[in-house]
Amino acid sequence: MKYKIHSFRNAQVIFENDDSYKHDWFELLDVLDEITEEEVIDLFTASHREDIKSLSEPINKLIDERLCNKWWRRQCEIFNDSEYRESSGNRRNPWTLDFSKNEFAVEVAFNHGHVVAWNLIKLVLAGELNHVEKDVNTSVGVIVCATDELKKNGGFDPAVGSYEKFLQHLKPMNNILTVPIVVIGLCEFDEYEIRDRKAFKKRGLLPKNTSEKLECIYDILKNSNFDFEKKKEFDGEKCGGTLLFSKKQRILFYNSGIKRQKN
Repeated sequence: MKYKIHSFRNAQVIFENDDSYKHDWFELLDVLDEITEEEVIDLFTASHREDIKSLSEPINKLIDERLCNKWWRRQCEIFNDSEYRESSGNRRNPWTLDFSKNEFAVEVAFNHGHVVAWNLIKLVLAGELNHVEKDVNTSVGVIVCATDELKKNGGFDPAVGSYEKFLQHLKPMNNILTVPIVVIGLCEFDEYEIRDRKAFKKRGLLPKNTSEKLECIYDILKNSNFDFEKKKEFDGEKCGGTLLFSKKQRILFYNSGIKRQKN
């Protein structure tokens, strides 16, 4: 997968040059580098969940599997005190990290934008001394999240906190965020896009703008010798791998084609 990296408190320089961090940092990047678009899309389309609508679940699953295979801890409690650990009365424990290993605390953050600040603060709680006995003792943090572009084309809810939103929080929280942090923003896919809870190859999709859609269909049919003068009909749902529209939209397209030919 492609991604962007933003370094806070010289985090990236530290991770790449300090032996305490170097191995685990590059291991994490290797996991992200090795995830392919096809793997994510295959998991998305194979999901048994009827309400699945974004790429967050398959991306989460692949990251989880591969980090755990490299002995990263998953869903680990920050504190040892039973009051702050998962129990029958606290099943959705907020005092946990998605992953940790040695000095690293990692949050894969595809949740609501209102918890962006909390996701950042958890990295500090894991990395600093506390009045509550710690279960995790890290010193640096990593946030993995979606860029605005991936949110838009990956079917994410608009309310999800993005890479850009995390960066916006760093400056005002500078005095609170006392540990080095890297924010990794996953970029939109090159080959695929999610629309209406379905995965499509980008080269087979029409533009979202209506006028551009008509222009695109016109060019496709013009190149396939579509005969406007004889009003040759087409009634399939696809043309050249591209989805077409309703009968009303096809009439609008036909009229626009005639007008262009006259011009």
